[in-house]
Amino acid sequence: MPSVLVADDNPVVRRAIVAALEPEVEVYQAEDGGQAMEMMVTNTFDLLLLDAVMPGLDARETLKVMHARELKLPILVLAATSKLAAYADLQALGVEALVRKPLDLVALRAQVLTRLHVMPPPPPEVPPAVIVGPPPPAPVRKEFAVLLVDEHAPAVKRFVELTPAYVDLQYCSEMTAAMALIHKHLYRAVVVDVTALKTLRADEFTTLRMISNQAALVGLYLRTTADADAQALSQGLDLGLHKPFDPVRLTQLMEQLRGPYLAIEVQLNIIGLRPEACVAKNPQSYAARLVTELGIAFDDAAEACETSLWINLEQPAPLPVLTALADTAITRAKMFGLELGWVDPHGYGDNLHERLHAAGVTVVRSFDELGLG
Repeated sequence: MPSVLVADDNPVVRRAIVAALEPEVEVYQAEDGGQAMEMMVTNTFDLLLLDAVMPGLDARETLKVMHARELKLPILVLAATSKLAAYADLQALGVEALVRKPLDLVALRAQVLTRLHVMPPPPPEVPPAVIVGPPPPAPVRKEFAVLLVDEHAPAVKRFVELTPAYVDLQYCSEMTAAMALIHKHLYRAVVVDVTALKTLRADEFTTLRMISNQAALVGLYLRTTADADAQALSQGLDLGLHKPFDPVRLTQLMEQLRGPYLAIEVQLNIIGLRPEACVAKNPQSYAARLVTELGIAFDDAAEACETSLWINLEQPAPLPVLTALADTAITRAKMFGLELGWVDPHGYGDNLHERLHAAGVTVVRSFDELGLG
């Protein structure tokens, strides 16, 4: 099996690339150019995917060291679209191509498999999504999709009854079919009975987290579990719901998931969100693109500030997007040694405030509270 080494300081980007290339390619990960050099000394790889900007040894310095040590293998450099011209000279150091970031994972997968002469497998047979319950009396535009995984028919029936008409609710009874559906579709949430999750091995659960991208993972618990949210967080999920379902709580969840597709924008040391139509042909490319954009935005914003970086939530955003934004913000702020602030004027991210406070993030309703204007 051919092997690829991915050197990128953003773990979210590395996991996205791993999910895109496996199982046809064996993927190894390095956090920076220095670690990549160590791995290339003791291992043989068929291709190197090298991020242009990394702490320590960046792409340019890594290529110079490789040239001095006569380490030769095909190399693709990953660079932000706005900075591609600055790295055009790297081809003189053995780079075969520059790959634009944010990444189009479908195009990247095709390019890597072609260079490695690997034939992609035929698409898996995916069982059709089963819509449970009667259709709505009048056509209603479906704003986003939610996948329910539960083998208990009464619970499924009740969940369908309580789900708003603007949700494209899909259903399957076991995790094997669910994993196939998640590979194919973009969901805002995967709601799963925790007994079904117990059938997954640890590596399968990790795969679930990677391929679900921006989907919120919501666990279903019996009322004997006192705090469903706390139990869900302890099991690596995002939220918890009790069975039998609370109609108010379920409606609140769907409203949290509701919202436009988003893009990232940066102004000095403030990162904001703006609405954007999702026109991607591949349903997973939006989620993967947003994850990549988050990392790039933090790199750009970090260059513009000395001590603090702020997230401004003026736009409504679905919960899974906010969760990814918070996790990425915390990780990148620590990496750059910056204080992190979270401005949430409308309370869109209230469910995340406990997580943010625990990470030492300053949470305010407006910049006025800090006298920043």
